Amino acid sequence: MNDYKLLRTDVILIFVVFSFFFSLVFNSTIGSLAALMFIVCGGSILINNISESYRILLRYRALLIIPCLAIVSSFWSDTSMIAFRGGVQLLLTTVFSIVLICRVDKNLLLNCLVFTFIIAMGASLASNRVALNGMTGEISLIGIFSSKNYLAIHTAIGVGVGVVMYFYSEKTNRLSRILGGILLFLAVLVLLKAKSFGTTLSVSMSLFLMYLFMWYQTKNITFYLRLNVNFFMVAILISIIGIAIYSLTQSFFDEFMYDIGKDPTLTGRTYIWQRGLDLISENPILGSGYQSVFVINNMVAEDIWEYAKVESGSGFNFHNMFINIWVELGFVGFFIYVVGLILLIKKLYKNYDFTNPLLVLSIFVFFFFFTQSFLEAVLLRQFTLAQFLICLAWISFSSVSRRIVNVA
Repeated sequence: MNDYKLLRTDVILIFVVFSFFFSLVFNSTIGSLAALMFIVCGGSILINNISESYRILLRYRALLIIPCLAIVSSFWSDTSMIAFRGGVQLLLTTVFSIVLICRVDKNLLLNCLVFTFIIAMGASLASNRVALNGMTGEISLIGIFSSKNYLAIHTAIGVGVGVVMYFYSEKTNRLSRILGGILLFLAVLVLLKAKSFGTTLSVSMSLFLMYLFMWYQTKNITFYLRLNVNFFMVAILISIIGIAIYSLTQSFFDEFMYDIGKDPTLTGRTYIWQRGLDLISENPILGSGYQSVFVINNMVAEDIWEYAKVESGSGFNFHNMFINIWVELGFVGFFIYVVGLILLIKKLYKNYDFTNPLLVLSIFVFFFFFTQSFLEAVLLRQFTLAQFLICLAWISFSSVSRRIVNVA
């Protein structure tokens, strides 16, 4: 990430980078203006040095595979223009994010990001905007965002950014630590006001896994012991996922959820997953096309909207990243996504020097989105901060230092 020619920091660049993040965080608030801001800001950095941008994109071309597949899916989609437009927008989001990450100084990047989040968390804290969950009757704070889920995701990321800025900024960078402390305080207050147990739990788990991973990576243990521990952890993860999938299909899961006073359908998710699996069986190889399901007059979409008691045409997904991508891009997209996830984990395990705040933030982002992927589908969406952060994680994990390994 430091191998490229950084743009000279000046007032104009600060404004461009801040506007870039503002358009991603406030995209549900200012609508189409956010897309215009994003394209103008991202495009201006891209064309600043075309040859340098091309060199960067060539190195990280793996990140462009799924966006390109999304565009190609327009050929077999029933809503070809929606798939094509969405795919192009996803490609632009990915391209601009990659170039920005590689060409902007990391301190400027983080300071603009944290300042944007301070505004977003402050506005959400002051806001009384709420939304009614049609299935549960629960009224939830949504702040400046379009839904409770989007508030939860951005608040969780805000906590992560605040922790990184306050605890991992250079000791001499007092401004960054102050901004980080303010953001952490505001994000925690939003969490408390939103009364979201699920978000609080996922944030806590992601921070715990982040610190556990960094502690484990810095331990000087033998290569063979580390290999065995890695194998053991992977086996445990696969077992947990397998047990969770199996339990969802058995009656004792429903009984357990009723016993603790929770909804065994996970707020309708089990039904939505089943409808997604039905669609997969209809188009298993290539899928239905990028963003081609949740459109007005689609029978499956209308059925899910009616089941969830939301307005027809509302933004929606299958609340599971693996099901969602298989539905839209078929086994081809699912396979590429899983291979990319495995490569991302492999890159993650090559890192052991955690003095770079961008790397630490990327580790938090990875654990948060990975744990969320089983209940939400927020990745691979155009003009979203999530897509930027996944690009950040891939690029940060690619910039590694070699470990001195004890093989005795």
